[in-house]
Amino acid sequence: MSRTWVTADHHFGHRNIIAHCGRPFADVYEMDEALIQRWNWTVGPKDQVYHLGDFVYRSDPRPYLRRLSGHVHLIRGNHDRTTSAFVDVRDVLLLRWEGHKFWLSHYPHLSWPGSESGTIHLHGHSHGKGVKRVGVVDVGVDCWEFTPVALDRLWWKEAENEEA
Repeated sequence: MSRTWVTADHHFGHRNIIAHCGRPFADVYEMDEALIQRWNWTVGPKDQVYHLGDFVYRSDPRPYLRRLSGHVHLIRGNHDRTTSAFVDVRDVLLLRWEGHKFWLSHYPHLSWPGSESGTIHLHGHSHGKGVKRVGVVDVGVDCWEFTPVALDRLWWKEAENEEA
């Protein structure tokens, strides 16, 4: 059985992101290896992964993609230049999953299609420093222990937020 995952902001190969985001890695090699290891502990070979941008920084994504489990779809971020190696590439996507709708974008939006009817907005870009709002979830690795997160976990997390 395959699962569906979302994630963002790995910034593979980006040395300065370590200090910028306070990531707990000594250097870019340690960061890249830890991110790959955590991804592969989580994602299975038949799983679908929607990466919401900033996969790599100024480098070719193919060496990283070859080492990662799953089928990786890219929602383009501001650092994504070379995109031909992904299953598909989009700027935004309305994803329908098990009766739920998710608006996928690299950037956090103030409004999005279906926001008034329960569509959840998933994004990256802000590295956990954005404004917290009901119906919006930052799926960047800096918010999720450097690991992709399953859509079923996000659905329940958002439902809990609405009850609070």
